[in-house]
Amino acid sequence: MKIIIIDDDESWLEMLKSWIKIWLGENIIILTFSSFFQVEEKDLNDCCLVITDYQMPDISGIEVVEWLKQQHPEIKVILMSGINFLKSKADWFIPKYKFKEIEQILLSL
Repeated sequence: MKIIIIDDDESWLEMLKSWIKIWLGENIIILTFSSFFQVEEKDLNDCCLVITDYQMPDISGIEVVEWLKQQHPEIKVILMSGINFLKSKADWFIPKYKFKEIEQILLSL
Protein backbone atom coordinates (compact mmCIF):
# COMPACT_ATOMS: atom_id res chain seq x y z
CA MET A 1 0.00 0.00 0.00
CA LYS A 2 1.31 3.45 -0.91
CA ILE A 3 0.08 6.69 0.68
CA ILE A 4 1.08 10.23 -0.28
CA ILE A 5 0.84 13.07 2.25
CA ILE A 6 1.01 16.69 1.07
CA ASP A 7 1.30 19.47 3.65
CA ASP A 8 3.50 22.55 3.99
CA ASP A 9 3.88 21.91 7.74
CA GLU A 10 6.92 19.62 8.00
CA SER A 11 6.32 18.71 11.64
CA TRP A 12 2.74 17.65 10.82
CA LEU A 13 4.02 15.51 7.93
CA GLU A 14 6.40 13.62 10.19
CA MET A 15 3.84 13.21 12.97
CA LEU A 16 1.16 11.88 10.62
CA LYS A 17 3.66 9.57 8.91
CA SER A 18 4.62 8.13 12.31
CA TRP A 19 0.99 7.54 13.27
CA ILE A 20 0.20 5.83 9.97
CA LYS A 21 3.17 3.48 10.45
CA ILE A 22 1.83 2.61 13.93
CA TRP A 23 -1.68 1.96 12.59
CA LEU A 24 -0.79 0.08 9.41
CA GLY A 25 2.68 -1.32 10.06
CA GLU A 26 6.18 -0.68 8.80
CA ASN A 27 5.65 -2.25 5.36
CA ILE A 28 3.56 0.65 4.12
CA ILE A 29 5.13 3.12 1.67
CA ILE A 30 4.54 6.72 2.69
CA LEU A 31 5.77 9.57 0.51
CA THR A 32 5.67 13.05 1.99
CA PHE A 33 5.80 16.34 0.12
CA SER A 34 5.72 19.91 1.36
CA SER A 35 4.27 21.02 -1.99
CA PHE A 36 1.96 19.39 -4.51
CA PHE A 37 4.33 20.53 -7.26
CA GLN A 38 6.99 18.14 -5.93
CA VAL A 39 4.77 15.12 -6.66
CA GLU A 40 5.71 13.40 -9.91
CA GLU A 41 3.51 11.13 -12.00
CA LYS A 42 5.66 8.12 -11.04
CA ASP A 43 4.90 8.83 -7.36
CA LEU A 44 1.20 8.29 -8.08
CA ASN A 45 1.73 4.79 -9.52
CA ASP A 46 0.18 2.21 -7.19
CA CYS A 47 -0.95 4.94 -4.80
CA CYS A 48 -4.22 4.16 -3.05
CA LEU A 49 -4.60 7.30 -0.94
CA VAL A 50 -3.54 10.95 -0.93
CA ILE A 51 -3.87 12.99 2.26
CA THR A 52 -3.62 16.69 1.52
CA ASP A 53 -3.85 19.89 3.49
CA TYR A 54 -6.50 22.39 2.45
CA GLN A 55 -4.49 25.57 2.91
CA MET A 56 -0.99 25.67 1.41
CA PRO A 57 1.00 28.61 0.04
CA ASP A 58 1.33 27.42 -3.57
CA ILE A 59 -2.00 25.64 -4.22
CA SER A 60 -5.22 24.91 -2.37
CA GLY A 61 -6.17 21.41 -1.31
CA ILE A 62 -9.35 21.81 -3.37
CA GLU A 63 -7.23 22.20 -6.51
CA VAL A 64 -5.22 19.11 -5.56
CA VAL A 65 -8.43 17.09 -5.05
CA GLU A 66 -9.93 18.28 -8.34
CA TRP A 67 -6.76 17.46 -10.30
CA LEU A 68 -6.47 14.02 -8.70
CA LYS A 69 -10.13 13.20 -9.35
CA GLN A 70 -9.69 14.14 -13.03
CA GLN A 71 -6.32 12.46 -13.62
CA HIS A 72 -6.46 9.54 -11.14
CA PRO A 73 -10.08 8.90 -10.09
CA GLU A 74 -9.08 5.56 -8.56
CA ILE A 75 -7.03 7.29 -5.85
CA LYS A 76 -8.95 8.06 -2.66
CA VAL A 77 -8.37 11.51 -1.13
CA ILE A 78 -8.55 12.83 2.42
CA LEU A 79 -8.69 16.62 2.59
CA MET A 80 -7.49 17.92 5.95
CA SER A 81 -7.59 21.36 7.44
CA GLY A 82 -7.07 23.23 10.65
CA ILE A 83 -10.14 25.26 9.69
CA ASN A 84 -13.73 24.12 9.27
CA PHE A 85 -14.50 23.37 5.64
CA LEU A 86 -16.95 21.60 3.37
CA LYS A 87 -16.19 18.19 1.89
CA SER A 88 -15.76 19.20 -1.79
CA LYS A 89 -14.94 16.29 -4.11
CA ALA A 90 -12.66 14.66 -1.58
CA ASP A 91 -13.63 11.22 -0.39
CA TRP A 92 -13.30 12.43 3.20
CA PHE A 93 -12.81 15.74 4.98
CA ILE A 94 -11.19 15.62 8.42
CA PRO A 95 -10.06 18.46 10.65
CA LYS A 96 -6.36 18.16 11.47
CA TYR A 97 -5.44 16.32 14.65
CA LYS A 98 -8.53 14.07 14.52
CA PHE A 99 -6.32 11.00 14.67
CA LYS A 100 -9.08 8.51 15.50
CA GLU A 101 -11.00 9.46 12.33
CA ILE A 102 -7.87 9.16 10.22
CA GLU A 103 -7.09 5.76 11.72
CA GLN A 104 -10.61 4.50 11.03
CA ILE A 105 -10.40 5.52 7.36
CA LEU A 106 -6.97 3.95 6.91
CA LEU A 107 -8.04 0.68 8.48
CA SER A 108 -11.10 0.55 6.18
CA LEU A 109 -9.04 0.73 2.97
